[in-house]
Amino acid sequence: MPPAATGGAGGTGGAATANGPGGNGGNGGLGGAASSSAIASATTGYGGVGGNGGDSLGGNAGTFNASNNMSGSVTNGAGIISLSQNTGANALTQIGVTVQANLTVQ
Repeated sequence: MPPAATGGAGGTGGAATANGPGGNGGNGGLGGAASSSAIASATTGYGGVGGNGGDSLGGNAGTFNASNNMSGSVTNGAGIISLSQNTGANALTQIGVTVQANLTVQ
């Protein structure tokens, strides 16, 4: 910020006489001219303070649990059983079953 303008010097007091004190001093001079940058900073002010920044590591995305249990799901199964199991990440399963049956007709 530029320095503030200062006012002029006050007037000289009156001379003392034998009958009483001297007169009061004169009024001070007018202040100097303000620069345009001083006027701008006096009228516009400063902006508000910004908020806090985010976490530098991106924060906490939570936990990932990839447990996937099948217990007792194929007990006492008869015939052809095919199972598929995935954890959700890359969740693509493909099952193919080929059966060859030999029949004897009488």
